Amino acid sequence: MTSIVALDIETTGLDPEKDAIIEIGAVRFLGKRVEGEWTKLINPGRRIPPFITQLTGITDQMVLKSPPIQAVIAELRDFVGDSLILGQNIRFDLGFLRRQRILINNDTLDTYEMASVLMPSASRYNLGALVQALGVLLPATHRALDDARATRGVYLRLIEEAEKLPTSLLAEIVR
Repeated sequence: MTSIVALDIETTGLDPEKDAIIEIGAVRFLGKRVEGEWTKLINPGRRIPPFITQLTGITDQMVLKSPPIQAVIAELRDFVGDSLILGQNIRFDLGFLRRQRILINNDTLDTYEMASVLMPSASRYNLGALVQALGVLLPATHRALDDARATRGVYLRLIEEAEKLPTSLLAEIVR
């Protein structure tokens, strides 16, 4: 069994071509045991839009003396290593990170996709809704480390739900 890294980023917007990362959070775990956590505020080299500050609580002042993304890439790469990367809608996060030529070869697992298969009757699959539906005690706050912790909690609960399913059904899902 190898470690998994739950990863989340906060950004200045939705477009990895135009927008920038302002925070990264990651939790490395093996089974239920947390092996380490890593988080950094990132100076995006531009102003943070007011709606992003309202959503995340991250202000221009908070990132003013933070390093740019290029200064933390090696540290993040070392933390993640070749671990599987877990995330809520992980393609979004990796779209920004892979523009920086990082974590290109890591395998990924998406809690959004897992939940859509394991909880077909759920009304919503965003992180906040999944935290609530699965009884995860960690809030989703739109801060990277908190959301990485919550994603880990959702994953562990989804695994518990999957273990309750008949083996034949699990085999069909995997197929």
